[in-house]
Amino acid sequence: CKRSMDDRELLFEQVKRFEPDILWIDNLSVTDNEWRNNIRKSVNSIKLIMAYHCSPFGPGIIERMKNVDFVITCTPGLKIEIDSRGYRSYLVYHGFDTDMLNRINNNNFPLQNFVFSGSLSTGPGYHGARIELIEKIISENIDISLYVDLEKQYRIRAKQLLFIINGILNKSGLENLRNTFPV
Repeated sequence: CKRSMDDRELLFEQVKRFEPDILWIDNLSVTDNEWRNNIRKSVNSIKLIMAYHCSPFGPGIIERMKNVDFVITCTPGLKIEIDSRGYRSYLVYHGFDTDMLNRINNNNFPLQNFVFSGSLSTGPGYHGARIELIEKIISENIDISLYVDLEKQYRIRAKQLLFIINGILNKSGLENLRNTFPV
């Protein structure tokens, strides 16, 4: 009976066959350090492994940053966090190709005065100024449509607390407790 490949093995084989010079990892959760070590050893064409990460992160993502040459992120706060952990990062803001506006048939879209689509995360270095601007627009009774990803404050605080606890466990040599109390 032939065993089927799991996603990681399939991805590994695809990278081996394509033989890229640069490997871009858009989601650090998909690969781990062992996978990246193996791909670096197995695919001689790879000169650079880079990753993209632009959302709050915890210990798992931090661990996965170890084996990349650098991380691209989209907010100054995340860049500061990544750099403070000793990883190289670059800040690249989100962008929009305005040429796309010429290709859109405007008759298919409802007219809006303003539209915001994105995340609104609280905390230092995240979206404080963005939130203030949106609140100002709303307080001025300007018509704005919001398509947002909101994370509850308690979830953000819980993630921060777990991150701190993880650091304490690592520094005290008790990291095996994570296996006893998985969160």
